[in-house]
Amino acid sequence: MPAEAPLLLLRADAGPGIGSGHVSRLLALAEAWIDAGGRAELLSVAPSPALKVRAGAQGVEVQMLTAAHPDPMDLTETLRAVARAPKGTWIAVDGYGFDAGFLSALRAAGARVLRVDDGPRGEVPCDAFLNQNPGAERNSPSLPPEALPLLGPRWAALRSAFARVGERRAARAEAQNFLISFGGEDPADATSTALRA
Repeated sequence: MPAEAPLLLLRADAGPGIGSGHVSRLLALAEAWIDAGGRAELLSVAPSPALKVRAGAQGVEVQMLTAAHPDPMDLTETLRAVARAPKGTWIAVDGYGFDAGFLSALRAAGARVLRVDDGPRGEVPCDAFLNQNPGAERNSPSLPPEALPLLGPRWAALRSAFARVGERRAARAEAQNFLISFGGEDPADATSTALRA
């Protein structure tokens, strides 16, 4: 990918206590960005080896951070990445701990901020706000007047493998297959317990 291609920074963490949903959503966003001719870089604390491999396979560079939010070093390291990026670069931030002070600092450093969140969290200083859940249109946080609200399922960040529209199938009266999922991380091995049951 040429260095002059538009850059999208992705800021999210993953792990046994967090899960992998925040990083997965941003990797879906990165896939679309890269398909449109951009390049992406994931800034993260300790993503699993599988997530690092997935990011690399998508063409997303992974920059490991040493401190998790709310450690002040997290903001310092994230601001360093913003400083290396062209002015006005978008940074997508996904995770429950990123507060208004963190987002405001990114904007003050010249980044455009896309805040990805599942619900209102008070004041959200950002340039765009994404909540892809049903009902998000009725339950938005306090956004700056210039912020673009991306609310509801029509804005869902899906990997292309899931976004493809296929034939609709009629539901069977009796289930023949089951999907058991505990997300991207299962540190207690609840999957084995469910399978035995």
